[in-house]
Amino acid sequence: MTTMRIGNLVQRLITVPVLDPDDARRRRLLNILLLGVLISLAIGLVVTVLFDVMEPDPIEGILALYVSIPLTFLGVAITLLINHADRPWAGQLASALFLLLLLMLAAFVDETREVVNGRSLVWFVIPVFSASILLRPATSFVLAAASCLTITALALPAQLMPNPYAMLVFFAIALIAWLSARGLERALAQARHQARDAADKGTALQQVTEELQLTVNRQARLLEVVQELEIPVMPLLPGLIMLPLVGHVDTHRAQQISQTLLSSIHDQRARVVIMDLTGLQLADSAMIQSLGQIAQGARLMGAQMIFSGIGTDLAITLAEQKIRLPGAMVHDLLAALQLAQESLDLPRA
Repeated sequence: MTTMRIGNLVQRLITVPVLDPDDARRRRLLNILLLGVLISLAIGLVVTVLFDVMEPDPIEGILALYVSIPLTFLGVAITLLINHADRPWAGQLASALFLLLLLMLAAFVDETREVVNGRSLVWFVIPVFSASILLRPATSFVLAAASCLTITALALPAQLMPNPYAMLVFFAIALIAWLSARGLERALAQARHQARDAADKGTALQQVTEELQLTVNRQARLLEVVQELEIPVMPLLPGLIMLPLVGHVDTHRAQQISQTLLSSIHDQRARVVIMDLTGLQLADSAMIQSLGQIAQGARLMGAQMIFSGIGTDLAITLAEQKIRLPGAMVHDLLAALQLAQESLDLPRA
């Protein structure tokens, strides 16, 4: 839990919630650099105090360290606060202040001779390179020129000759930093464009999927309606239902008819079922066996089956196959209705 809390705190310190992705990236990088400088300054102050306490003789320049480190720490902390401000210009201002601080540190980090034409020239490379990633890529040339002007301003009062080769190196480094930062920004912009295209395609695909799902649902509902129309169970009288069959009855349709009929018998509390076979076509043995299984299921539910509309083809098939359907068989629907009334003990019309 402690590690997680520390991680969340660090994320809050380095992340700035802004809309511009380039500004957010630059501010995040600047926050990382500023936190690194703050930690380094804190460690440097602790080390300075320890050396001052442990060394019996006064250390030369210790007072300057006691003054410069806290002042630098304060300046970096203020820059960090500015970078977190919710203003569009805050990130650029904080980056400019940080680069100015780096330039000042490079100018006064060593003796004037070493800064102008010696070992400390390398410190000017840091702000030149940092400018291209904290601000616009072309800003590295501005910092290269500012470094040259700073060196010249330090050299003239001390009657020293600035190193022209070092100044050319500053601009060469600025060129390299500019090319690298510009390539990075273009790559990031292309990646964001591809991500937006992918998101748009994902949204379009999701819309197409939803439309297809709606179409499938509509077709499923239409199929249910068609199936209900194909298997119309009609209640005629209390305890009497009729099922007219039209077309051909295969195995799949026989299962649907059986399920629908048994459900209707249960729901309507039917005692007699009239199955009208007038519209049947291609009455083969397989279809007759399917009808027999349907009628057997109805009888198991306690309903009496009456088959009406026994045509010539169906009668011939029943006679040739020596098949008897489990129920009464009559020629037409009127005879079936009369038989059903007798079974239900209802007076005839």
